[in-house]
Amino acid sequence: MRLAAISVPRPRSPIENARQREATIIYQGAGITFVADWDAFEFHITAQPSYSTTVMGHTVLPLAEREGLALLPYEEGLTELTADGSTRIHLIPAADVEVEL
Repeated sequence: MRLAAISVPRPRSPIENARQREATIIYQGAGITFVADWDAFEFHITAQPSYSTTVMGHTVLPLAEREGLALLPYEEGLTELTADGSTRIHLIPAADVEVEL
């Protein structure tokens, strides 16, 4: 008996699903919104004053890393305070981050 090979598509990550929907919001919840819009080259995390540090550290920052993004070095200072009191942290593609040894 010969078995036929079947192709099973691998499950898509939330990031891939968002790209398929052309959505730019990758994560929203716990007082945090993570936006990664490659077409507009706009990448940022907006954290409301009451945001969850646990969600930021265990969910949002790893998502940004998997998306190929990194936080800007502190010296570049592209963190801003929005009108509603939230903090917006800008990100850049990880390949653009220089590491000093």
